[in-house]
Amino acid sequence: MTPPYGSDSPRVSVVVPVFNAERYLRRCLDSVLCQTMPELEVIAVNDGSTDASLTILEEYAAVDSRIRVLDQPNAGQGEARNRALELARGEYVLFVDADDFVEKVLLQVTIERADEDDSDFVHFDWKFASSDPSRPDQFHYYNIEPFWHHRELRGPECELLFQMHSYFSVTNLYRRSFLQRHAIRYETGQIYEDNPFLTKAFTRAECVSMVHSPLYVIQMNPKSSTKVGTDTDRHMRDHLSAMQKSFDVLVPRREESVGELAEYHLDKFSTYYMRRVPRRLRDEYAAGFIAIISKYQPRFLTLGRTSSWLTRLCVAARVFERERPLILQRAIEMRSWIAPPSKRLLLMARKLKRRLRNPRQSLAVLRSGRNPSIRPRSIVFLGFDERYTGNSRALFEEILEDARFRNFHIQFTTKDPAVPDSHRLAPSSPAFFEAVRSARIVIAESWIPESVPKHPDSTWIQLWHGTPIKRMLFDSHEREITRLRPQHKVRKYRDILRWDYLLVENEYAASKFETAFLFPRERMITASYPRNERLIGDALNTEKRDRLRAEHGIAADQFTALYVPTWRDYNYGLQPEKRTREYLLDVEAVSNLLGSEFTILFRDHEYLQAAHADGEQKAAKANPADIHDLLLMCDVVITDYSSALFDALHIGSRTIGFAIDNRKFEEVRGVYKDAALTFDTFCVSAEEVAIELRRMRDSSDRPVRTRPCSIGAPNDSLLTLLLAL
Repeated sequence: MTPPYGSDSPRVSVVVPVFNAERYLRRCLDSVLCQTMPELEVIAVNDGSTDASLTILEEYAAVDSRIRVLDQPNAGQGEARNRALELARGEYVLFVDADDFVEKVLLQVTIERADEDDSDFVHFDWKFASSDPSRPDQFHYYNIEPFWHHRELRGPECELLFQMHSYFSVTNLYRRSFLQRHAIRYETGQIYEDNPFLTKAFTRAECVSMVHSPLYVIQMNPKSSTKVGTDTDRHMRDHLSAMQKSFDVLVPRREESVGELAEYHLDKFSTYYMRRVPRRLRDEYAAGFIAIISKYQPRFLTLGRTSSWLTRLCVAARVFERERPLILQRAIEMRSWIAPPSKRLLLMARKLKRRLRNPRQSLAVLRSGRNPSIRPRSIVFLGFDERYTGNSRALFEEILEDARFRNFHIQFTTKDPAVPDSHRLAPSSPAFFEAVRSARIVIAESWIPESVPKHPDSTWIQLWHGTPIKRMLFDSHEREITRLRPQHKVRKYRDILRWDYLLVENEYAASKFETAFLFPRERMITASYPRNERLIGDALNTEKRDRLRAEHGIAADQFTALYVPTWRDYNYGLQPEKRTREYLLDVEAVSNLLGSEFTILFRDHEYLQAAHADGEQKAAKANPADIHDLLLMCDVVITDYSSALFDALHIGSRTIGFAIDNRKFEEVRGVYKDAALTFDTFCVSAEEVAIELRRMRDSSDRPVRTRPCSIGAPNDSLLTLLLAL
């Protein structure tokens, strides 16, 4: 395989130390070689393996020239990584352990950010791979750190990384020149070798880009170096050595950093003491630990870890000042004795709380069992915010009209009376939970609440509600949401892991969902959004368009624009009266500038809809929850970051972008730059919008309502899939 670049100029060097990793090695290499950013070299160091690891490496190197294989006697992971670093040619360096693997978009996402921020390294998130061989695509993701609402860290802020619950050098993409400039290398001949490495990196960095996305996958391996040797002094010796060297290279720029590093090691000590160090060595281990911490006299100014109770105890009892290891030992031993039954009680309490919070779901479980039999040919729709609109509505109505689905039991979850009684399912009712838990197919249009259960034999299809312009989930740091709801991304990813298929319109949308949701391409269904297929058909019906315009008092030849702004994250968590609306286009001012020859329709975002002024600033009154009819009536769509832009393009409408808060929006959410290029023009004032609308009306290239080249080619793939299931 010939790389698509000069072999002497890879963007990144991926370093893979290998020791007896034949069970996982192919998966690891495949995940690196299939990166969406292919300009890489792989330096794989066989560290004295006695299994088939070297044979596998040579096999891969024979067919892919991007792989270089080094072979050495067993010297440890630190030595292997250092040797590879000396030979690396990439602008960036990524370390990957041979039993782990990475998401295929890791390099694309992190290099883009490193280039944009000119950062010393990019810090990203991680997750555990499922140990269940029957569920290889399931992961355990639960990281909640106090710094994820930051888009980047600068100067002393970089040391906020000391607050992490677990330090892994593999969850960073490093600029190689940064490692070279500060002589940052791994300790050799010991485990926990990355502790001093990271301490030096955190305290020397001037800029760290933050990517809150679990791009690295850790495979729990009972034979890894941190799991074996628990009957020897290795873990005690190497942990104390790593601690001492970490404090030796610590050059803090924040007063809190010394205490945060000490608390991190206290947290690890409480685990290693009971699990990795033999009983006969625990007194020596505790004494050595206390001696190191006492020497640096840390001030514990931030207590953010699960071990903070232990830190408080040590501070209150002056364990470190008086060097009293026995108090620390007894506290850890007592906790290990109390913790198991306490955890069981806590789990029972949480389960009871969930049942009390969702009594109707609990009733459904009692009535039909935990996993009732799947009802064949049953489909349950979950609309966007339980509304009867958009893709879910269009697909629901299409299926009802399709003779092939005549024998299916089809239900739509909503209170909207527009859905026939025989198909309407009341949200959150016992009947709803029973229907979802026994449905063969569940079709949703947005996030599915955690309270909605999934049957193991059910298939979930996510339609989503639009091709994105705003950055989504893992593509955005979502500052305000993450700050107020630290578990936000963890919870959303749990939902994503339940989806079996995701509908996308085109290659552009697929590329965004792949990075934003970490959803695999092979389970994406490429087809037009159902609502747009209906929209295109209705757009060719001039009689319907004229009738709708007449119902809204718009003359058939009157030039009409629709303004559809989107939600702002900086209003998240605020009471309605405190939400800013300064970003909105002054529709009345535009109408006054244009005169009676123009009509401006205004449809606010669902979360902010309110009564608007009458007169020239017209608010849609026929169906404010559905944009379908409004798009049919207009000649031009004015929006900022709404996916209504792509709906307009489907029917040949002209588009105007309008936003006066670009910088603020970028700070809290961000925009996909290539999507913004789709607008015909972009304005930042009411006067500019009025000028553009007049120009578009007078332009000789005013669009004719014919079916355009569709962004997503219509096909029957979605219906075919439903029938096959």
